Amino acid sequence: LAEEVTVLLAEQARRGGNRFGSFIRPDVPHFLLSDPTRVRQVLLNFCSNALKFTEAGEVFLHAEVVLGEPPLMRFEVRDTGCGIAPEVQAHLFDAFSQADGTITRRFGGTGLGLAISKRLVKLMGGEIGVTSAVGVGSTFWFTVPLVGARCELQSRRGFGALRPRILCLSPCETTRAALTAHLEAAGADVRAQGPECALPGPAVAPDLLVVEDLEAFADLDAWRARNASVPLVLLNPLASPLTPQAKRELGVAAVLSTPLRASQLVTSLRGVLLEQEPGAPLPGSRGPERRESNANTRTLRVLLVEDNAVNQRVALAMLAGMDCAVDVADNGRLGVEAARAASYDLILMDCQMPEMTGYEATALLRTEETYPPRYIVALTADVMAPDRERCLAAGMDAYVSKPVRRETLRAVVEARRHALESGAARPA
Repeated sequence: LAEEVTVLLAEQARRGGNRFGSFIRPDVPHFLLSDPTRVRQVLLNFCSNALKFTEAGEVFLHAEVVLGEPPLMRFEVRDTGCGIAPEVQAHLFDAFSQADGTITRRFGGTGLGLAISKRLVKLMGGEIGVTSAVGVGSTFWFTVPLVGARCELQSRRGFGALRPRILCLSPCETTRAALTAHLEAAGADVRAQGPECALPGPAVAPDLLVVEDLEAFADLDAWRARNASVPLVLLNPLASPLTPQAKRELGVAAVLSTPLRASQLVTSLRGVLLEQEPGAPLPGSRGPERRESNANTRTLRVLLVEDNAVNQRVALAMLAGMDCAVDVADNGRLGVEAARAASYDLILMDCQMPEMTGYEATALLRTEETYPPRYIVALTADVMAPDRERCLAAGMDAYVSKPVRRETLRAVVEARRHALESGAARPA
């Protein structure tokens, strides 16, 4: 849930030039029987506010279990933003008041959101608070008691007998700490360092190199030339996906999108390690577990035409792990303009929108067809036969009923990718 929040707000982080992610301690239960809707709402409020008032800085969501009677789940959102004066902190969680000019000018409409967050946390039996220093940053936190809740620690598939040596390079201290914690918990020998440290010599060459921000490490190109057999895994912003050509030019074995999902980290790195050539095996590696590499998977350029902001965020979160570069248009008219300005592999078109409906937008695009023809999939809440026929009559190639399921959307994306890679204009 916490990682989903960071994915939903990745685009907002990109617009503000912020480094954004989460650090969920490895010992935090994967499953917690609580109120996910309330927890998500508070986390979204905290993270959105932090990103709003931080420019070219860092915002990280932290989660850990605090032992005690009762044990607590503690969430923190830490930022390097402008900070909050002590006299303002005292009123932050009060209901928004226009009489308080300082909060009005400084925080706009966030006062009510924080007051609601306080009420939600209290309903869950927790506590909420903030620590801040002007010019340094802020930490908003809340706790949820685990009394009466069901906690399950999911069995994690670590590196097993591989015991790899992994070198992690990042200019961000929090990213280095998160990588170290999760990879060491999985059984790796981790060395994490920033640009200020010299890269290791050949005597301690790693089995795997993980890098965030290639340009931050001046000697990295020379080091890689001397250690060409060490596979590179690049941490790259979700909102700025790499093309297959860029991946090949950089010589990367895999790309992991940030904000990073800890649940995918070990699985992805383990897959890369098991791809190594037989002439240079890792200790304990097993040949039968080799899998098809996805390094050359085609990145689809997708246009999402949807007027509802929540639906936009949900769709973007679903598409995040499908190797897609996504643009968003807020209505049919803007969708037409976007489709005219660029070539998209896939257009996801909501049907009911202001200014111009999805039906009207599709019909208009079909009158000025391109080659290859645009592939348009309707997103519709109408699932009766006449409505499906209306989609097809307007010129849409297929339709997906709302609420959209991740598995259904993935099937659409993969079918389109397969059609393009096989040279077909449309999926079979």
